[in-house]
Amino acid sequence: MKSKKTVNISKEKIVILLGTLLIIFGLFILSKGNFKSYNKENSTNIVSNVSAQKQINIDAIVKDYKSKYNIYSQNILDKKILSLLAYDKDNSIYTSFIVDANTGKEMQIEDLLKDGMYQDFQNKINYLIDLKYPKFIADKLKNEKGTIAYEIKENEMVIYFSGYTFEPEYTSEIKLKVNYNEIKDYINFSYKLDSEYENENGFHYDKNKPTIAITFDDGPNGNKTKAILKALNDNKMHATFFMVGSKMRSSSTLIGEVLDSHNEIGSHTYSHINMKRVEEEKVKEELRLTNEIFKSITKQNIKLMRPPYGAYQKELVSSYPYSFVLWNVDTNDWRYHNVEYLVNYILDNATDGNVILMHDSYEASVEAVEKVLPQLYVRGIQVVSISELAAIKGYTLEFGEVYHSFK
Repeated sequence: MKSKKTVNISKEKIVILLGTLLIIFGLFILSKGNFKSYNKENSTNIVSNVSAQKQINIDAIVKDYKSKYNIYSQNILDKKILSLLAYDKDNSIYTSFIVDANTGKEMQIEDLLKDGMYQDFQNKINYLIDLKYPKFIADKLKNEKGTIAYEIKENEMVIYFSGYTFEPEYTSEIKLKVNYNEIKDYINFSYKLDSEYENENGFHYDKNKPTIAITFDDGPNGNKTKAILKALNDNKMHATFFMVGSKMRSSSTLIGEVLDSHNEIGSHTYSHINMKRVEEEKVKEELRLTNEIFKSITKQNIKLMRPPYGAYQKELVSSYPYSFVLWNVDTNDWRYHNVEYLVNYILDNATDGNVILMHDSYEASVEAVEKVLPQLYVRGIQVVSISELAAIKGYTLEFGEVYHSFK
């Protein structure tokens, strides 16, 4: 049978053992506190180094892209998004690069939009394209594939369209400025909102561009007038229609369409009289009747008038409350029902300040207008109403004055 061993530990040894353990524990606690302090200092340095490294990476990214492409512009948004726009001069093509400034990875435009908002964003862009460009350009941009580049700025996005072909040929730069006020509900990055802004509108005319007026006599003429209105609207252009009072009576809806589309109406007398061959009282009555009909439809007075055949008594002009508007380019479309001839004649005479005479009475005239307006646009020639042309050229239209052109 094994004997039990008895272990006797003196009180002094226990005290020494406990003291030793306390010393070891204290040293451990002290070293742990120093470790924390050391890590805190080092973590600050690490964050600082990471920030510096990010900045170095952005610079390196930009440098890398510049070594490969002709960078046209660069923007950094909120230190998070790097926007680079490159331009290939030989091919006239813009290319954009949107880079995550934290990771260096390239992003697509969809990455800058809220989930499920791409189609709403695209619908807004299409609306703004329609607002700025004529139909023959806008339809291509919306429905065909080309190169689309995005320049992301602090307060706006500029979209560049390259690689499209148009008929007639259009070689000017195509771009669209999109203020963030228009798309703020769709984008998911930090931006600046302008308190005031103005969308690019094709009907806002440039005083520095060559500008002409095309005018139409003898209407309104139903579907022919409507077709001309559509052609004008499709090409961001305006015109002045000198209407015959007797035809205006049954055309109130069409008159409203002319004015609602910001075109202009003038008087062409009530029954298309030769103002030089009738008595003054007859002239006054013709003008009064025409204005009365117009006012009953529009609540406005007519301010412009064109004497039929360009015939009037000079000594009586000052007695009428109208500005007399004639022309300095006559297409003679009542004589030449040839579309190609009319198109070429207008193009040859589309000189800054000119007033061109046509009629909205003939199919050939309508077709010529539909063909010539896009060609005028690609040549940089603006087509506007008489009042718009006068304003652009610094004229104040006065009653009792006669105008042939606005040079």
